[in-house]
Amino acid sequence: WSPRANGRPQAFVLSNGRLTSLLTDAGGGGLSWQGLALTKYRTDSTRDEDGVWIYLRDEQSGQTWLATSEQGRTTYAAHKAAFHRRDQGISVHVDVTVVPADDVEVRQVTLHNETTRPRRFTVTSAAEPVLLGAQEAIRHPAFLRLFIESEWVPEIEALLFARRPRSAREERAVLVHRLVHEGPRVTLEGYETDRAAFFGRCESARSPRSLARARDQTTLPGRVGFVLDPVMSLTAGVDLGA
Repeated sequence: WSPRANGRPQAFVLSNGRLTSLLTDAGGGGLSWQGLALTKYRTDSTRDEDGVWIYLRDEQSGQTWLATSEQGRTTYAAHKAAFHRRDQGISVHVDVTVVPADDVEVRQVTLHNETTRPRRFTVTSAAEPVLLGAQEAIRHPAFLRLFIESEWVPEIEALLFARRPRSAREERAVLVHRLVHEGPRVTLEGYETDRAAFFGRCESARSPRSLARARDQTTLPGRVGFVLDPVMSLTAGVDLGA
């Protein structure tokens, strides 16, 4: 079914009983796991700033847009949410589901080139990891950005995030953000865990400064470790035939 906003944002929840993904009809939302906020999400009826965003950038023109937004079409089913949008002769379809048997959210991105010329795109993800109790995240928003460590695992093309434990007995949850792709037309181009470097100062989720640079400067530098303000971001290069 398709949500009918009537002036108010609509939300949809996917869950396997442990991992929960909340999705708005514009593509925002957040992930939680057994009472732990995995990614940042603040409810706001006036704007949709938080989410696991996916950006498309046309490498010929330098134009960048969101794969999911209020300008596209959203449909919900019992097992998934689907987002569809057409821009600049490119059809993008994003299917989101939570795996029943494992604590994994899958976002499948399908691109179709509807023009008569080959196209080159980068597809970039971005979300803010939290790894903090949901209630604590609401009470202490300034604490969200502190004490998170990131690591790059090249064998599986994944970023790992964990919060520094506050005691020797505290068990740490680990958040994995991974790129899975098939065929030679899709390649990993870079990653980033520093939010300030990705979005830029005073920029919003709608217009990351790192994606607005010149074509030869868009490769993400790939910082990992302890950063003051973390983000989880992966970039893939995609070649589309005519």
